[in-house]
Amino acid sequence: MEQELNLNDLAQRHLQDVISLDPQYPQAHFQLGYILKGESQFAGATIQMQDELKNDPNSAEADYGMGDIETMESHNDDAVPYYLHAIQLDPSMRAAWVNAADALNSSGQYEKSIALIRAGLKQFPEDSDLLITLEDNYLNLKQPAKTLAVSQEDLQNDTNGSSLAVTHENMAEAFLQQGNITSARQEWQIVTTLGNPEVAIRAGLFLKRNPA
Repeated sequence: MEQELNLNDLAQRHLQDVISLDPQYPQAHFQLGYILKGESQFAGATIQMQDELKNDPNSAEADYGMGDIETMESHNDDAVPYYLHAIQLDPSMRAAWVNAADALNSSGQYEKSIALIRAGLKQFPEDSDLLITLEDNYLNLKQPAKTLAVSQEDLQNDTNGSSLAVTHENMAEAFLQQGNITSARQEWQIVTTLGNPEVAIRAGLFLKRNPA
């Protein structure tokens, strides 16, 4: 950890030197902003990302970086335009699609999130992160049948235990919305076997409160 901190410090000093010599040096503001963002220095990171965008308005990476900063500060509504502009500039930037959909969902814009995910799935078919956010949107809209349909689609392709746990959690919540506690309990039991500690804690609490 100490070595990592020292390397980050050295990188910051180097980038600051580069910027002082040439404020328009390509990617320098972005790289410095990225380091500051990783250290949760959001004010400084914002300044650097904005300076990068002044130098290069077509920097999808800087737009994405600004979206992440807004998201990390819980400003989901403010994050969305940055992510969408990053997608416009670089449709192959998968993370921008995923984070934009999640930010829309988190800010209660469920239908917009769903529309974006449908477009994203054309670019990235069977993407588990997009499908999980789609499931969550349908849960928020109290549409459990659609949640379960998307979950089944995801289960056919996802092999990652951690994300599978989230899919089974969403299925459990959908069954609860349908009043089917038996099926919900079965899904929570599956969750406990999939190696996602955070979701497993929620599963354990449910199973303790709702024994067979």
